[in-house]
Amino acid sequence: MLRLVTWSLCSIALASIDASAECVTVPTTVAQRLAGSQLVFVGDVLAVEEVILDPEPFVYRVSFRVFEAYKGTMTGEQTFDFATTADDYRFVVGQRLLVYASRTRRGAFSAGCSGPRKTGLNDAELAELRRYSEVASPANGQRR
Repeated sequence: MLRLVTWSLCSIALASIDASAECVTVPTTVAQRLAGSQLVFVGDVLAVEEVILDPEPFVYRVSFRVFEAYKGTMTGEQTFDFATTADDYRFVVGQRLLVYASRTRRGAFSAGCSGPRKTGLNDAELAELRRYSEVASPANGQRR
């Protein structure tokens, strides 16, 4: 009987824990990364602040000057909330980054497994993203 009670309590405790998985990087094409992300852009990090949200313990609210917007945003100054897990990228003011991010189930973005990285505007991956963006852009010439 004691074993059954212990097993039941352990099962309940484990079921209530938010599971997280370690990032496993699988090589993909630029097209696959673009299709699998909700947010893709190149921008400079302008500000990073910790913001307490309920029920999240906190998020990083990151402001960017977006130079090239490929998916989920527009150019100009934009601010996004990023999740705070061990796998998520730590943004630093002054970095110019290529960001691929997906939404968490709680609404913040997660950029950990997609790996934002430092970039320059002559980056080969950006040239490929520009080609995809031209194909998908609206008739008025604005990027998504």
